[in-house]
Amino acid sequence: MADTALAGSGPQLPLASIEENRQGGRRSGVNSNQISPYDHALTSILDCLDELDLWQETLVVVGGAHGQGPDSPRAYGLPIKMPLFIWDPRVATSGEIRKSLVQTTDFAPTLLDFFEAPRASDVQGKSLEALIRSDIPVRDAGLFGTFGSRMNVTDGQYVYMRGCATRDNQPLFEYTLSPLDMPVELSLGELAGSTLAEEFSFSRGIPLLRIPRSSKAFPNCGGSFLFDLASDPRMANPIVDADLELRMATLIAELMWLHEAPTEQYERVGLPRVEAVTRQHLQISKDLGAGSPEIGTFAPS
Repeated sequence: MADTALAGSGPQLPLASIEENRQGGRRSGVNSNQISPYDHALTSILDCLDELDLWQETLVVVGGAHGQGPDSPRAYGLPIKMPLFIWDPRVATSGEIRKSLVQTTDFAPTLLDFFEAPRASDVQGKSLEALIRSDIPVRDAGLFGTFGSRMNVTDGQYVYMRGCATRDNQPLFEYTLSPLDMPVELSLGELAGSTLAEEFSFSRGIPLLRIPRSSKAFPNCGGSFLFDLASDPRMANPIVDADLELRMATLIAELMWLHEAPTEQYERVGLPRVEAVTRQHLQISKDLGAGSPEIGTFAPS
């Protein structure tokens, strides 16, 4: 699955925090040496819009990523949140925050909509104009995560992080047109086991290389967690709620189907592909019975 982090259409990082980092401080894992060049570049662009009086004909989308450092997933308070600021001259609203859930996949449709350009029929992102205008939601929930790790979903209030069903984190395959550009390098044995996959509509008739990935490269990601962002925004205190887990697990299965997740991914995370998700598929109570797993990198600093 793509490492797609969820974002809110309002500022997520107080400007005071940026200033503290400029002065050599460190806050929430954001280093001044990392943020200063981007801050300077953004300031130059905004100054240019002022000087040329282009605000009324320019859509400005400022997003970011949580990075890859050991502290970076908590840089903006939550591993699932990224800073996002949007100026849309069609709405001409500033200084407001929107609460609805959006994803980075919504950026392209928003730009295409602004320029009145057509979009491909299989694009699943949504234009954000209505959301920017009056906070009309474009989705009820969104998947996020990294390849070979937990399958995660949020509806904006709750976050459900579902671990792999077995200790070997299998079956696990990577799909690509470019096996040379992998975050974790491929072994000769993995390449030798490759086959061609043609079952995805989004590849538009182009077969993808289906490569088996080993448990050594992608070890156990066991342990499932449920968080209430309203009472626990730092995701430090996982909760146990069977009814809520059932609802969130059902969301994962539905969104996996929508995004044409490979068949083996359902097996890897212990969810049915066609049948309804039931209580027998719940993992948190099973994890607790086997000994509570560690939150690990998602514990507060």
